[in-house]
Amino acid sequence: KSILFEDEDLLVLSKPAGLAVHAGSGVRYGIIEILRKLRSNDPYLELAHRLDRGTSGILLIARNRKALRELHELLREGQVKKIYLALVAGEWRGGSRRLESSLSREGGKGQVRRTQQKDGGKQAVSEFEPQRLYSDSTLLRVRIHTGRTHQIRVQAADAGFPILGDTTYGDFPANRTWRKKGLKRLFLHAAEVLFQWPVSGKKVHFESPLSDELQSVLNKLK
Repeated sequence: KSILFEDEDLLVLSKPAGLAVHAGSGVRYGIIEILRKLRSNDPYLELAHRLDRGTSGILLIARNRKALRELHELLREGQVKKIYLALVAGEWRGGSRRLESSLSREGGKGQVRRTQQKDGGKQAVSEFEPQRLYSDSTLLRVRIHTGRTHQIRVQAADAGFPILGDTTYGDFPANRTWRKKGLKRLFLHAAEVLFQWPVSGKKVHFESPLSDELQSVLNKLK
């Protein structure tokens, strides 16, 4: 269920929330270490990109050096279309919105590192499109054009619509209320990835449905 696609170049996973993609920062092991242990006969497995620990959804793994180079090139040139689903606090107004920010990671060693808007930071560009409006929340489809750390989470919060379940940038009273409604995690999911694969020349489109946990939260909303 967690393997969405596999061939000689690519392994496409649906990552569960709560699992880091790699070891480090107090995390003893992540998905890539687990994979290498489970597939000890696989000579090459490397992350092509990252997902936050709290975010679920599509993760691309390269199975050889050439595939990793190709994926990095596509990502660098903005040729990989990445779509996320996010449930945010508040009723979104005014249709689709393109948000551009200058983001910087702040916080030294031993401190909690946060991403925030700062002059001279790295450019972050996302398109937010409302999918469903509820009485006190909105399901958004978000396309990211850059891959900055916590990009969607920071931009949504700065726009006044923090992602529900976000314990770093979120609305803490709202998070408490939503925990009682069954939302025990960040409602951010990497739902779709599309790109043209240079190795075969084919267009590829991977999709990962929402987990039962997130879907059940939506099912309860009016």
